[in-house]
Amino acid sequence: MPETIADLRPFAQRLRDSGEFRVYERFHPRRDWPTESSAATRRAVLVDSETTGLNSDRDAVIQLAICPFEYTPDGVIVRAEPCQTWMEDPGRPLDPKITRLTGLRDADLVGQRIDDAAVKALVDPAVLVIAHNAAFDRPFLEKRLPLFAEKNWGCSLKDVPWEAEDMTTRKLEWLVERLCGKFYQAHDATEDCEVLVELLATRLLSDGRPALAALLENARQPRVRLWATGSLFDSKDTLKDRGYQFNRGTGQAGNGWYRDLSKADLADELEWLKPNAYGGQGGTVQVTELGPTIRFSSRIMNSPMVPMRLP
Repeated sequence: MPETIADLRPFAQRLRDSGEFRVYERFHPRRDWPTESSAATRRAVLVDSETTGLNSDRDAVIQLAICPFEYTPDGVIVRAEPCQTWMEDPGRPLDPKITRLTGLRDADLVGQRIDDAAVKALVDPAVLVIAHNAAFDRPFLEKRLPLFAEKNWGCSLKDVPWEAEDMTTRKLEWLVERLCGKFYQAHDATEDCEVLVELLATRLLSDGRPALAALLENARQPRVRLWATGSLFDSKDTLKDRGYQFNRGTGQAGNGWYRDLSKADLADELEWLKPNAYGGQGGTVQVTELGPTIRFSSRIMNSPMVPMRLP
């Protein structure tokens, strides 16, 4: 008679206890959530997409997974529904490296199309959309399914303080291994979504809160995009080390360095910029408000910018 997972767990624990081995379990979607949903809960969806490439202007979604779940205002997941997944024919052959990465082949996609009505039925009731790299997924999904532009978004990669958990990388596979003790097949949209539910339900080692609670706290903070307009050329490496990114002419912003940050940190950042990016001289930066319905969207590049003098 084959051994069950329960039979094997004592052996795995002995290996862990020896201090000489690190043992992970295969991930299986959880169905035994702790409580039933109630009127106090809120509904969100996790999304993950596979695409033909990295550029949302010219590449297309080829797989979309959506996992709805319910949570309490303090970030406890009380119920998750099974993922729903669709594939879509991009109308052209896949690059071989995309096939190697995702396991999807041209034959898997021929004649396939995402069910727009089914996606709308899942997403419309949600107050929040979460992706592990929302800055990647949101532009693709808004282009293919405009209803995503109307939603508040959060990001499990950016909005959870993983550095406080001593995580050396924010890759989903690593976080799941280290925090949940599980392994899974990465770069499959369905499994990426299902495992993300597990990760967000797991309590952080630093403060005991569910990871979702930390995400919600950060996602609710007012945020801005700060453009270091006219910063000195020689400050480019300093800005990069500080977390600034360079925009190459897209949108009304044109070329320039920018950083997204909490609105509460804006005054301190302006104080830092003056000596480090403007040689101690005066200058004018540009600030864009980042509400949750535009955060992580490519529409930010065409959003209004307000000039602000350095102190």
